[in-house]
Amino acid sequence: MLLLLVSRAYGEEAYGRFQLTFYWVADERDARGRPNAYIYDATCGVLGVTTLAFLRSLALEGTGELEDGRMLNFDARCACGWVGVPCFREIADRWGVGVEGRRLRPFRSVASDPAVVPTGTVLYIPDLDGVEMPGEPPWGGFIHDGCVVADDRGSAIGGAQLDFFVGRKDLYKVIDKRLRRPTVWVYGGDRCP
Repeated sequence: MLLLLVSRAYGEEAYGRFQLTFYWVADERDARGRPNAYIYDATCGVLGVTTLAFLRSLALEGTGELEDGRMLNFDARCACGWVGVPCFREIADRWGVGVEGRRLRPFRSVASDPAVVPTGTVLYIPDLDGVEMPGEPPWGGFIHDGCVVADDRGSAIGGAQLDFFVGRKDLYKVIDKRLRRPTVWVYGGDRCP
């Protein structure tokens, strides 16, 4: 069931107030420890051996870059190693792939609970409008217009929560400091291109 639209503002229906969290591409170079954890594909083939810290980060973020430059993306839950462990696949896309094969775009993609915000929904977040996004063009270094798209979902995303894709962990710290908001109002994206 979709979240009941609660009011009208900015010319669009309001979805309401949402918790705003962040996610990014996990980087194996950030993980410390001995390589002692296997990364599996959906056929239980080994894609690599890494630290448990990186495997946890990869499972949480859904996309990660190995030290050798390969990009891995969540593929499915599988029975390799421990039952229910996530399995991954190699991808060519720099930022990862969300649900239904949707390409993730830094500062434009959000993960949502599809029962609340269906995949593909364009949203307008006034708190993002006018905020400079960190990083270098074309992925950062621009003034946001408040428009985002529900391109992904996550196992930990539920209810009135949006997980804002920021590309890299270091950029999360910058944008979180600029926004200083744990919750934001979310509206339908009628004003968005």
